[in-house]
This record gives sequence, structure tokens and C-alpha cells, in this order.
Amino acid sequence: MSNDANVARRYAKALAEVCEREGVLAAAQEQMLLLADMLDPNRGDISVPELLAMIYGPRIPKEDKEKLADLLSDQLSFCEPVRNLWKVLIRRKRVNQIGQVDRVFQDLASTRRNVAAALVESARPLKPEVRELLVAALKKVTGDSVELIERVKPFLSGGARIRVKGRMFDGSVFGALGRIEQKLSRL
Repeated sequence: MSNDANVARRYAKALAEVCEREGVLAAAQEQMLLLADMLDPNRGDISVPELLAMIYGPRIPKEDKEKLADLLSDQLSFCEPVRNLWKVLIRRKRVNQIGQVDRVFQDLASTRRNVAAALVESARPLKPEVRELLVAALKKVTGDSVELIERVKPFLSGGARIRVKGRMFDGSVFGALGRIEQKLSRL
């Protein structure tokens, strides 16, 4: 395991312990997903370029970055442990690890809650009957009770992407087009 992965694991473990103690584990899972989507350029289909420039900009003082983190945390009603983690990552110049921290945290938090949190991204909101079928299918795959966290991502065009227990299932039109593009580039 790389040093970055070890560091991300330590942050995620500490966050899970604090959130469990304070009774905000489920809320923190939602908030960490949102934070990672906003700040991880690799996941940032909802990220704002100006926000990324502020958070990652080397000329922006840490104090200003922390003020921005506080302001956005207030606006998004982040719990104290998620807010504090964000500020610690800013102080230690590790915001770029938010995606890794989130992935590890999601697994730890789900295990502590005895559920498999499944992030489902789809082009349109899921219909209730599709949601039920999806929960049943994921329960068979994971062997756990399943909690869906839904995100509408219009750029997917159709289908869905599902992340559960560290695995990604991409049945989206966007993903299929990406796989076709990769195959064509190898020709």
C-alpha cells in the first residue's frame, strides 16, 4: 500500500470513529460524497473550476481556504467532523487525497452501520420500481442490506453507474462510449 493510501486510510478511520461516536455516520457519508465530488478533479462532474482554483491554488493563504471551507460547510450543513477533516486536509496540503479518503471512509462507515451504501448515478431520477429491483439485486451481490444514495448526472445520457463496497459497475451510455473510444484508440 502506498504512503498516500496509508495516509488516506488513517484520515478515513479517524473520521469514521468520530462520526460514529457523535452519531452522524450516515449524514457524514452523504456529505463526504458531496465534498469529494466537489473537490476531486477526477470525480468532479459537479466541481466548480473557481472553487478548485481557490482550494488548490498555491498562492491562496491557508487561512482563506479554511474560511471558504467554513462558509461552504455552513451553506451545505456539513457536520462538524466533515468540516474539521476538510480544514485538516487544507492545513496539511492533502486536499488532493479527498477522493481516496472518501472511498475508504464509505467502506468503513458502511461496515460500522451494517449496510452497503450504494452510490447510484443515473441520467434521470430512478423510478420506484427500478429502485426496488436495484436494491434487491445489490443485496444479492453484497450479502448486506443496501442503502441507495442517488445522484442525477445528466451527462451519463442513460443507464447508471453504481459504486458499492469499493466496486464500480458502469452501465451508463457515457461509460459505454468511453469504452468504445478506448477500443478504437488501440486500433
